[in-house]
Amino acid sequence: MIDLFRKQFQECQSLLWPLETRHHAYLTLGHLRKDNVPRISQYQAIQRLKRAKIPIVKTHELPGFNELGEENSDFVQCLTTKGRYFYIVRDPREVMTSLHLGLQSHDLNARCSFSEFIRQQPEGISWLRKWVNHVRSWMQVPEINVIKYENIIENPNQYITQFGKQLSVNPLYRQPLLPVKKAPINRLEDYYLRITRQYESTSIDSKYSRNKKHWRELMNKEDRILFHHESDNLLTDLGYEIDDSWIGVQ
Repeated sequence: MIDLFRKQFQECQSLLWPLETRHHAYLTLGHLRKDNVPRISQYQAIQRLKRAKIPIVKTHELPGFNELGEENSDFVQCLTTKGRYFYIVRDPREVMTSLHLGLQSHDLNARCSFSEFIRQQPEGISWLRKWVNHVRSWMQVPEINVIKYENIIENPNQYITQFGKQLSVNPLYRQPLLPVKKAPINRLEDYYLRITRQYESTSIDSKYSRNKKHWRELMNKEDRILFHHESDNLLTDLGYEIDDSWIGVQ
C-alpha cells in the first residue's frame, strides 16, 4: 500500500539522499517508541515528513497511539487530526500464515508448526486474537477507509483512481500499476538493490517466507474450529466468508 502510493502519486514521493533506501520515504510511527531499535526523535520524524508534499505515515499501533508515550502525544495528535486514514485488511488466515513465517527470523518460539503457532499465547492472548482486536479497534475510528488488500491486487486501476480522488491529486498510472518485488540471490545483492533503489517494494521477506504454503494446506479441522472461535466472526464481517461452512471444507 505504501509503495503503491509512492509509485503512483508524485505528491507522495520523498526526496532521498544518495545511497538512502526507500525505507526512509515514509515515517513509521513505531520508531518513536523508547524501546524501538533503531529509534528516531520527533525532530528526525518531522524532517522526514517535510520531504514530501503528502507524506506517508505507517503504523501498527492501536488507535490513540498510547504505546508511543506521553512525550509524543502532541506530535501524534497533530498528525492524526490532519491525516487521512487508510486501513488495509487481508484474509485473517493469510495474515497468520505470513506472521508465522515472518516471526521465525527472530523468534525461536515461532519455529514450530502452524497448528502450534495459532495456539500460542505469548502475552496471555493468541496471535490471532491480538490481530482481531487490532482490526476491530481501527474499524471503530470515524472516517476510516477500510480496504481489502486482495481487492487492490485484483483491481489496481480502480483503487488508484479512488485514492487520487480522496487525496485530490492526479495519479501517474505508471506501468506496471503495482510495485514490483525483486528476489535477491544473496545479502550482497539485496544491499545493492536497496541502495540503488531498484526495489519498488519495501516489504521485507525473510528466508522462511520462501516456504509459504496456502492456509488450506496448513489447517486441519481442529485448527479451523479454533481459528473460527478466536477470529470472532471477523472472516464473515470482512466478507471473506459468507458463513462458517469453510470450517468443514478440505
